[in-house]
Amino acid sequence: MHASKKKEAAKEALRELDIDLDTLQQEWAVQVTHQTKPLPKCGGNKVAEEVEKILALEKLVENYGGCVAQLESDLTSNGKVNIVDYNVQLAEAQSSLNKATGLLHHQETALGVVGHTNLNKLHNNVYLQAHINALALKTCI
Repeated sequence: MHASKKKEAAKEALRELDIDLDTLQQEWAVQVTHQTKPLPKCGGNKVAEEVEKILALEKLVENYGGCVAQLESDLTSNGKVNIVDYNVQLAEAQSSLNKATGLLHHQETALGVVGHTNLNKLHNNVYLQAHINALALKTCI
């Protein structure tokens, strides 16, 4: 009895608003289809790809840090250098180092628990380290 009263009230409201029942049913069907479609599946390799990116970024940060240290060392030890050129090179190297470090931090914070576990396991993998070294060298070139 209560349900039939609600149904009649809803029909009356639709009549007052001059909404076509066929249009309403079509829109309802579209809404149901949209809301019940399955969620997109995450790729199984996404975590592995993110971990590989982080390892490559770590190597890149290490290389940039070495470059900055070398430039600073050359600047202080070699008296025959053009200080302006060295300062420009040093500023560019430090900027690159800061960008890479920021990106690395962002990537690491976005990694989930599984990703952190995989990252910790792969830090000691010799084969992967050789692969990452090659990627870092390729990125620098």
